[in-house]
Amino acid sequence: MNKLSCNLKSFGMALMLGCAVACSENKTAEHTTIDMIGAVNNAEPVMLSEYASAIEYLPLELKDSAYLFSSMYMLETEGSYVFHTGNKVVNVAFYEFDKSGKYLRSVGTRGRAYGEYVHHITLCYDAQNENYGQLDRSKFLIYNSEGRVVADTPLKKFRFLGFPRAYFVNGNYIVSSVSMGMVNGEMTYKDILIRIDPEGQLLEDKVLSDTPIKTSIVPQGFGGSGGISRSGNGLMIYCNDTLVRMYRENNSDTIRCLNPTTFEPHNYYLLKGNDEGVLMHKFSFMENEDLIFMEV
Repeated sequence: MNKLSCNLKSFGMALMLGCAVACSENKTAEHTTIDMIGAVNNAEPVMLSEYASAIEYLPLELKDSAYLFSSMYMLETEGSYVFHTGNKVVNVAFYEFDKSGKYLRSVGTRGRAYGEYVHHITLCYDAQNENYGQLDRSKFLIYNSEGRVVADTPLKKFRFLGFPRAYFVNGNYIVSSVSMGMVNGEMTYKDILIRIDPEGQLLEDKVLSDTPIKTSIVPQGFGGSGGISRSGNGLMIYCNDTLVRMYRENNSDTIRCLNPTTFEPHNYYLLKGNDEGVLMHKFSFMENEDLIFMEV
């Protein structure tokens, strides 16, 4: 695993996403236009030497009980690296290694009792309280810094689909997902946001949109064994303590900017070029004060 400095992390993200778009947002404007076509047509080489002088590799201590996969999601805390995966072979919520690569522990137990999970979908970190939040199919678990379950919050109102994400934002856990349900006898998808406080209390669930189901027949050998493919809006969420960015697949020329406390929109980005076939890849959006990074 790479041990990266802050500057090198920024470079690595720019290199992976492949497209950096300059942006000077006017806070009073209704929207800011991001010229994706211009960024693609005027791409410039990025030199590693501009961002870092060296790369260090951190060997992880091997343990028979730790199963690491290429698809695992990694979180960095103040003193550790945490690896989380949805692979059903793994019967723990996550593995933790210290900053030297030494194996520290595994956390979580698969099961249906209080404090156990059935599907470990996504994980986030609460740096304020040094806790971890894990989304299951029907509940949200919070582990403390010692690995004990301190909250088990039922979430049975919605059926999570696609690739739900969880974040700790503005003092609360935020879950974004797509949920499926029946409306007037027809299947629909809903874009939803859920807010949970640090103690595990469910504060709010908010439906952002309802979308009629889209179906298409998948031929044998094309992405499966044949059958019906369904797709809803799909949400992307990017957060820090002051902002939330939402991107909807069905409205793919717009990234909405939401207040993380109220979820009310206050601004948005227009993606120029979407109608000409230059599309942004979901979950690839990030930004800092000077640049927007995305995969197109």
